[in-house]
Amino acid sequence: MTHKEKSLTIKEVAQFLGISNQMVYNLIKDKKIEAFKVGSAIRILSSDLYAYIERQKELFHSPREGIENSDENVFMVHNICFRREQFQLENISFTIPRGKILSVIGPSGSGKTMLLKAIAGINKAEQGVVYLGSKRLDNIPARDRNIGFVFEDYALMPNRNGRGNIRFPLEMIKHLKKDEIDPAVSALAEELKLSRDDLDTVISELPEGVKQMIAIAKADIRNIDLLIMDEPLARLDAQVRLQMRSFLKELVVKLGKTTILSLHDPETALAMSDYIAVLDKGKLIQFGTATEVYGHPETEIVLEMTSRYAVNDIPVQVLKGKTDPLNLETDREDGRYKLFFRADEIELHKDGMEVEVQDRHVLDGSRVLAGCSSPEGSLQLVVPAEYGEIFSFRPKSFFLSGPENS
Repeated sequence: MTHKEKSLTIKEVAQFLGISNQMVYNLIKDKKIEAFKVGSAIRILSSDLYAYIERQKELFHSPREGIENSDENVFMVHNICFRREQFQLENISFTIPRGKILSVIGPSGSGKTMLLKAIAGINKAEQGVVYLGSKRLDNIPARDRNIGFVFEDYALMPNRNGRGNIRFPLEMIKHLKKDEIDPAVSALAEELKLSRDDLDTVISELPEGVKQMIAIAKADIRNIDLLIMDEPLARLDAQVRLQMRSFLKELVVKLGKTTILSLHDPETALAMSDYIAVLDKGKLIQFGTATEVYGHPETEIVLEMTSRYAVNDIPVQVLKGKTDPLNLETDREDGRYKLFFRADEIELHKDGMEVEVQDRHVLDGSRVLAGCSSPEGSLQLVVPAEYGEIFSFRPKSFFLSGPENS
């Protein structure tokens, strides 16, 4: 430390940045700010604090100009950045064909809703551009972007009936004439299979599935350019969720609407999506078609977020292109790794690992989720119901993390 440099307490740094003490601890934990200990106290050098501030300025400083899109057939998000307190979206970019469905998935708190709101203009991004075809959206007010945004909690007015909720944005935002509103409501109701009773019932008395349909109708799905839905199936029970999933996929495909969903359920994301974007801690860690992302996960987080059942991990040693145990072929260099694999992507194999079934949970008429003991610890495996108590298996696909130090 130079004679001009000061060391600061957590409280002093929090006051300087205008955030809480806990947020400063989080920045240190995430290695965003360097810190050191003096006895039991944590201190931060003023130079490290200013270095952090300069990195933040640089992150959000690049200009919006210079990015153009003349391809009418794509939806493009480029370099979106948004920050709130200690959390930030960092340089999110992707492009999908118009009319396709993109699911944004990631752990809780990864920034999914924040990204959707930044695209819609509900949150003003500090940086980045959004194009739908050649129409640039980020530099016009949210209400003029012709985007339908369906919130997780539906954002319906509980004191109005279904019809009143659908009418409201047509009247107050789109400024339709009175003789245009009723036909528009009827057309939306027909498209979404809403009955007269649904339209005439007060929102608080309607089932969750109908509330969701009214929220979509309120977004005027027939006349928007882009549909964004935040956790559209989260409040529905299992049976209704399956029905709604099929209906929504069929609806947006029929209408040809470019659609962005945030989802926490990998099965729904894989069933509904053409493309998948995986977020973690505000960063886009993988993007591609649903088939690519599912089949070729690049990190453990992506593997976990695209798995219907448990993900297992065991330590392995790679030697001359083979793993020990499991005898799997790999092109990774010799060393110690952690091997990850999905519970439902295994096969019986004599050269595999022997396990003993400890308990079984029925999944359907032919499969069980078996809790098994193995030489490497407990494993969760999806197997045919007729499997015996002891068997040997190998993963059909796997992901290696490492190498780790011996």
